[in-house]
Amino acid sequence: MEAGGTPVLVHNENGCKADPSWGGRVQWKTDAQGRVSEMHAMVNHDMLDEGTDASQKILPAGFKGGPANQARGHMLANRLGGSGDISDNLFTITQNPTNNSTMKIYEGQIYDAVKGGGDVAGQNVQYSVYLEYGNDEAEVPKWIQMEAVGDRGFSLGKMFRNPASDQ
Repeated sequence: MEAGGTPVLVHNENGCKADPSWGGRVQWKTDAQGRVSEMHAMVNHDMLDEGTDASQKILPAGFKGGPANQARGHMLANRLGGSGDISDNLFTITQNPTNNSTMKIYEGQIYDAVKGGGDVAGQNVQYSVYLEYGNDEAEVPKWIQMEAVGDRGFSLGKMFRNPASDQ
């Protein structure tokens, strides 16, 4: 919803929902094959805990579901303000340990940097996720790269494999 051209939060029985791009602070890119391949976001304090769970109606490319230990992974995490209601923000990822442990740990570090606490002020964090596919026909990314840089010194750079690409 917009008020005077500015995205605003709408509270309803489904919880808080915002413009998925947060007024242009979140952008997605696709590769030459049309697959989502990049997400870039300027994560601010107002985005924290305002995302949505992954919609069960969205089936990312190559998705086989829970019995295959797969999940609908958020490029911009739910807790960082990421929408689970748009296909550009969701991709097929191995649930355990990739989504539930690896990404969750690093997303938590970004969350903590943005939130701040105690004597540490929160930071604005430029956060990017890159999905790398094994070949032009692959539906599921083989590698996930996360990069984050805060305006008060926070830095994170991680790259890890997505075993779901082998299924």
